[in-house]
Amino acid sequence: MNNLSVTKSNYLIDASYKLNTQAQKLVLACLAKVDSRDEIPKEITITAQEFSDLTGINIKNAYRELYKASDALWNAEITIMEDTTKTRLRWVQKDVQKLQGSGAVTITWSEEVLKYISQLKSRFTTYKLRNIAELQLGHSIRLYELLMKFNSTGERFGV
Repeated sequence: MNNLSVTKSNYLIDASYKLNTQAQKLVLACLAKVDSRDEIPKEITITAQEFSDLTGINIKNAYRELYKASDALWNAEITIMEDTTKTRLRWVQKDVQKLQGSGAVTITWSEEVLKYISQLKSRFTTYKLRNIAELQLGHSIRLYELLMKFNSTGERFGV
């Protein structure tokens, strides 16, 4: 976990969405497994052990938290503002698949979300996953991302 980075479009960082802390950590753990500068797979599988390792969640709780986090993604909406266009979209295209017996889930990103997490060449922010591992509130993660965006751009809005 020490050197893994998360990269997200600044539009996604500025977006409006409500995810519980574990669901946010699930999204970030999945993003840490890929290079967002390249094309990323539409589906990504993460095990409870990986979720534990990547987020600092105790392995005893990782199975339960992974499944709860994946359930939260199904109903979560994102509202993104690009210039004067407001778009509502979902994190996942279909309900997260829980792989019975393996302690893993497979996420299928929605087509709309892929453009904010894949093939990023500009207007993105990168930070180390370890920096949010110990955060206990979803608001703390969101605030950290906004601060990291500000750190790289020098501006709260725009870029």
